[in-house]
Order: sequence, then structure tokens, then C-alpha cells
Amino acid sequence: MEGLINPADSVERQRDKLLNICAALIKRVEQPKVDQSSAFAQFERAALLDSKVRQRTMNLERALDLLNESNAELAAAKRDAEQSRSILNEAVESVDEGFALFDSQDRLLLFNSRFCLELGSVRDRLKLGISFDEYVDIVSTSSEIEFSTILKRDSWVTERLEHHRQVRAVFNIALKRNRWLQVSEHRTEEGGTAILQTDISDVMRQQLRERDELVDSQDKMLRATLDHLAQGVCIFSQTARLAGWNRELERMIQIPARYVRPGTSFATILGFVKDNMTFAGSYPSEKLIAWANNSSGRPPIEFELTDIRKRVFSVFAQEMPDQGFMMSFSDVTSERIAANKLRELNKTLEERVADRTKALGAALQDAERANVTKNRFVAAASHDLLQPLSAAKLYLATLQDAAPNDQMAQISGKAERALKGAEDIIEALLDISKLDAGHATFDVRPFALGPVLSSLLNEMTPIAEEKGLDLAIGMSDAAIVSDPVFLRRVLQNLISNAIKYTDHGAVNLRICDTAQDAMTLEIQDTGPGIAPEDRERIFQEFTRLEDSHSGAKGIGLGLAIVERVCTALDHPLQLQSDLGQGSCFSVTVPLHLGANPNIDQTGTVFFDNLAIVGKMLLLVENDEDLANAMSLRLERSGAHVVHAASGEEALELLEEIDLLPDAALFDYQLGAGIDGIDLHEIVRARYKPVPTFILSADRSAKLQDRCLSADVPLIHKPIDIDLLLEALDSVLGY
Repeated sequence: MEGLINPADSVERQRDKLLNICAALIKRVEQPKVDQSSAFAQFERAALLDSKVRQRTMNLERALDLLNESNAELAAAKRDAEQSRSILNEAVESVDEGFALFDSQDRLLLFNSRFCLELGSVRDRLKLGISFDEYVDIVSTSSEIEFSTILKRDSWVTERLEHHRQVRAVFNIALKRNRWLQVSEHRTEEGGTAILQTDISDVMRQQLRERDELVDSQDKMLRATLDHLAQGVCIFSQTARLAGWNRELERMIQIPARYVRPGTSFATILGFVKDNMTFAGSYPSEKLIAWANNSSGRPPIEFELTDIRKRVFSVFAQEMPDQGFMMSFSDVTSERIAANKLRELNKTLEERVADRTKALGAALQDAERANVTKNRFVAAASHDLLQPLSAAKLYLATLQDAAPNDQMAQISGKAERALKGAEDIIEALLDISKLDAGHATFDVRPFALGPVLSSLLNEMTPIAEEKGLDLAIGMSDAAIVSDPVFLRRVLQNLISNAIKYTDHGAVNLRICDTAQDAMTLEIQDTGPGIAPEDRERIFQEFTRLEDSHSGAKGIGLGLAIVERVCTALDHPLQLQSDLGQGSCFSVTVPLHLGANPNIDQTGTVFFDNLAIVGKMLLLVENDEDLANAMSLRLERSGAHVVHAASGEEALELLEEIDLLPDAALFDYQLGAGIDGIDLHEIVRARYKPVPTFILSADRSAKLQDRCLSADVPLIHKPIDIDLLLEALDSVLGY
């Protein structure tokens, strides 16, 4: 009922409405059922619709209230915005510099009255909303901007837009009437651009005045400096016009005043120079003019001039940073006079040096001939000495085998060792001679190290035991690359030296693997050690450190041979020693890294049963003592020896007995007639090949090459009977 009665109505009005409502309800009750239902439904719908209308009306009233509030707030905001804009405009306008603001889309948002004020009428063309490109295009048309011959309008626009692409840029714009405008431009947080224009004409004028004063001061300083130089100096502009000079130039080349004036062309001054001076070495003046007129880059040049008084001037010309150039004149007359005197003196000295060189050359030839004669003498003397020594050794070996008692055997053994010492000295002299003359021939190849070490152990152990020393030599199955004969000689000399100079203790040969491709052999002793000042001297010929306790003998060639052989074979040799602590010599040799190498095992097999027993041997030797000794020793080993003194005699003997030997031993040097290799060739051609060995003390490469070409082995004198028997057994054994 509350929805049907308006409380604002009077009581009478409310009563009338209630009566009408009651009458309507009674009527509905009294009507038929169908009609009553329809009318009531309409009444319900009317009541419901009225309720919804009232609700919508209330919502609309509330929305209107909110709209009124929003309108009020918007009006307040607009007032605030207008107030802020007014404040911003007042602030921008209060700035002394020109100010403008572009949005993130490069559209002009605002600018003050001072913005572009110095650019004249173009300011009237600036409108809010124009793009930055339009703004730059408008500004570039200003007649107040001072464009130069280098910076045209299009270039200016390009450069201005390039500044705009930077986050922050500060640059100056030159205006006419000596005015300058500084532009500062930077990005805002929203991506817009703020531009500030400041008139800096006063500052720039002050700087220009200061610069002019500085230039003037520098010009005075430069003038004073030039006038105090000992050289004459002239400076030309980019267009080859005289810009500056000093008094020394006028005095030096005696140039008239009419030439030395600002703006005088280079060609004019050069004309005076050509008329009064001469270019040294026919230097072309046209080349100098072309150099001066070239403004694209001038390399430094230097030449000389000579005046009529025979004074010589050295002229140096060089381009300056501003593309002008500078020339300096130096009086070098005294230097040239001194140089001429030195040249004459040098010529005299050269003649004297040539005479002295000729004399020294003759002396050098005499020395070389003497050296060759010395080497030949040493080789010949060694050969002649080794022949009887070999014979004596063979006789002693035979005597030792046939000695009736131990005392005689010991005496013959000592005599043999004494002869062995003499042989060692002679062989050392021969080796040094060959190494000095460069005639030593090295046979570098892969071979097994073990047999060499084993033979050294067998050879050197008795010598060490005789002095009461312990000798230990490490064994190795490695294959190395070296000359087996010379390497054995090096190790033998080092071990022998260590034994000689060690009174008690031990001598050890140790094997150290220092790298994957090399091995180091160290010979360590417990001797007295070597002082630092003696460590280089001991490798010199005939040098032996005196040590009264060692009892060492020798002539001091062992280490000299070691050092030269190691150098020739490229085997690093090192020495470490402390006084009282012993010494350690080390030799580094390369390892053989190939797969399954053909390793030389020479000298590793010793025969108990010789195959020469019952064999006939032909010995051709012109030294009677050596031939008798060898024949006696070979016959005691079971062989039958037929001896001939010369090749001709040997051929006659073979013809007479009509029987070929089982093997032949031919001396190489048989005197007049054929030599041993020739004899071998004749026998092979006349009969058939016979196993033959050439015997000689000649260790030259020439003989080794001949033996190799003839396919005949070479056995060096003095003859080692064990090696000879082994060689014979190798060709006669089954």
C-alpha cells in the first residue's frame, strides 16, 4: 500500500484513493473467476511496473547526482589546468633565453616570445603543432644565419637534424653582424624535446678578442723565436705566398728586401734563388715548383744549394698543418769541407787498408798452408806411428798367449796397456786435427744404445776397479740417432776422465728421459769438482787441471774432443759441478721414434769359436813388422796366412799358386803402383769376388766413399785384433 499512497497527499486524498482501491478489489472479487483473474494479473503487473519505474527513477537521480559531482570536479580541474598553463607560460616567458617544447611526436607544444627572436621574421612563421622538420626548414631560411662557403644551407639542415637525433646536444649557430646563438637541446622523460636558445655573442666576442691577443702574442713570440734561430726560415701560405721569415734568411742568402714582403709568390723567390745559386746534383727546380703548388699533400723534401761564394746550404721543406709549408736554410759549408777532407783521408785509409789487407791475406794464406801442412803432418805422423804400435800390440798379444808363466803374462799385459795409452794419445791428436780441419765424417743413423753401454761397462770396469772405484752404467733398450763410433768415443772420454780425477767413491752413468724425443746421459763422479773459472777452460786443447791427488795422466785432449763432437752432432753438452762435491757431465741425444727401425747391433756379439780356423787369408801389407805381427796373431787363431808386400807381388803370387784365398786383407797405401782398392777390383775382375777388407789409418771421407763404392769394408789402423777376427768370422762363418 505504501507504493500506491503518496504520503504527500492530504488525508482526504488518501482516503479517496483507499476507497477506490477497496471498490476495485470488491468488484474483482464479485466478477466471474476468469475476469477476476485477468484483472488481478493486470493489477499485479501494474504494481510491479510501478515498482521498477520508481527504482529506475531513483538510480537515474543518483546518476545525475554523480554527473553533477563529476562536472564540478572537471570544472575544478580545468580551472587548475588553466592556472598551471598560465603559471607555465609565465615561467617560460620569464626565462631570459628562448625556450620551446616539442612532444614525443615532434610537434611544437609551446614556445616563449624570445624563441628564435634573433632570427628575424622567421619567428612569425612558427605555429603550435608544426613538426620539428618544418621548424628546422623555417629556421634555415633566416637571413640572419651566417652560412659559409663550406657550410651551405642544405648542409646546415642536415647537420641540425643530426644534432636532433642525439639525446643531448649543445652547439653554436653563427649569425651575421658577429653574433652567436648557442642551442641546447635534450630529451624529456616523456620522449619530447626541450630547446633552449642563448645569445652568447658577448662571450664569443670576448673569446675572439682573447684569441686575437693570443695569436698576436704568439706571432710576436714566433717572430722572436725565428730571429734567434741559426737557420734561415721562411713560411708560405696554402697558396704558396710568403707569410713569414726571419732576419737570418736575409743575411744568409743575401736576398734583397723587395723579395721578402708578405704575399710574395714562391715562384718569385725561387727565381732569385735560381739566378744566384746552383742546385746540387742537378736538382730540377721545376720539381720544386710542382711541390709548392701541390695543395693535396706535400712529402718532406731536402736538397742543397751552392752560392757564388761557394757556400753550401742544406734546404729542408715540409708541409704544415694548415697546408702551408715551411723552408729552412742551414749553412753546411764547414761540414762539407770536413766531409771532403774525410773523404780524401778515407781514400788514403782505404789504400792503406787495402795494402794491409793484402799483406794479411798473404799471411792468412801462409797460416792456412801451415795449418794444412800441420794437419797433413799429424795425419802422416799418426799413420806412421800407428803402424809400429799395431805391430807391437800384435806381438805382445801373441807373447801373452804364449807366456810360460803368469809373471810374463802380466808384464806383456802391462806393456800392451802402455801401448794402448800411446795409441789413445795418437788417436786423440788425429781426431783433433780432423775436427779442426773439418774433415771428420759422421755417420748419423739409428742404433741400439744398449750394446754401446755394455761394451763401455766391460772396457772401463777393470780401470775403475784398479783405482778402487765403483762403476755403474745404467742399461737401456732405447734406440737413438747419432754416430755410434763418435758417441761411444764421447762417453768413453767422459767416463775415463771421471775415473782419472776421482780418488774414491763411484762413477755412475745414468739415463734420464728429459723429453719425448730426446734422452740425456749423465756421467756423475765423486771427484774434487771443478771451479767456476775453470769450467770453460777445461774444454780447450792441451788443458788439464792440476790435481796432485788424482794422479791423472794425459795431454788434455779428451774434453776438447767431446765438446767438438757434441757440437758437430748437435748433442747439447752441459756441466754441473761444485768444489768438493764432484762433477756431472750430461749429453742429450735424440731418440729414434720410427716404427721397427733397422737398428745397428755392431759390436754386440762376441765369438767363442772362430770360423777362420783352417781358412786361407791373403794379407797384402808393405809394413814388414805389422805384416809379421798380424800373420802371427791370425795363425795362432787357426788361419793360414799368405803375405805379399805389394799389389804386383800379390797378383804374381795368386797366378803362381793358382788358388784363391777364402778372404783378403789389403793395406790401402801399398807404395808405388796400385793401392788396396785397385787390387781388390783387379782380383774380382780377373778371378771372382773374394771377401776383402781394406786396412788403413786414413780416416778421410774420400777413402770411406771409395770403399763404399767398391762395396768393401774398411778397418782402421791401429788394428783391433778382436774386431778383425769378428769381421772375418762374419764373412767366413756358416
